[in-house]
Amino acid sequence: MNRPRVWIAAAIAALVVLSALAGRMPIWLSGLYATMSAVSAATYWFDKRAAERGAPRVRERTLHLLDLVGGIAGGLWAQAAFHHKTHKDGFALVSWTIAALHLGVLLAVLTGYLPAAKLGALAFFLHRV
Repeated sequence: MNRPRVWIAAAIAALVVLSALAGRMPIWLSGLYATMSAVSAATYWFDKRAAERGAPRVRERTLHLLDLVGGIAGGLWAQAAFHHKTHKDGFALVSWTIAALHLGVLLAVLTGYLPAAKLGALAFFLHRV
């Protein structure tokens, strides 16, 4: 298994849990992270199986979008577990960038640098990008 992906996925999941337990993140947002991680992992699995069968594939931008909206922990885990998209440098660069973004935001939330009230504004901004 690709250890860096698994470790970063675990770090993101831990930051979500710690932020929720510390009262710095709304429970609904931690639930969104969990749900989107499961959806992302399932989508990577589906795409891997489609690739093996020669069936229609999931677009890479769809995988990245799922990761961006909170599924990054599941996406990184699935990349490692299913050995999927791990050798595509361009795909990996975008995945690592999304992971770094989430790590930074989650650290800012946990430390109180980014109050939970500002998360809505951040989500609005990201939606517009």
